[in-house]
Amino acid sequence: MDDEGGRTEPRVSFVIVPTVLTMPQPTTGWQLAVATVLALATAVSAVQLGLVAEVSRLPPDFVAWFAQPENVEGYQVCVV
Repeated sequence: MDDEGGRTEPRVSFVIVPTVLTMPQPTTGWQLAVATVLALATAVSAVQLGLVAEVSRLPPDFVAWFAQPENVEGYQVCVV
């Protein structure tokens, strides 16, 4: 194991871990809520990106109508 310089060569070591410690902990409510919010944010941003990518294909009348704020100000969004 020793070479001429008195150094030892590297050795492999293993750590034995009980099976109970290797299992993941149960998911808590707040972790599930955060995962749901992140998944929804991902889906919304993907749809938004898809719409922005396709805006050049929309008819010019449609884009001009949405470009005028008075056309869309009358709608009230209600979040429950």
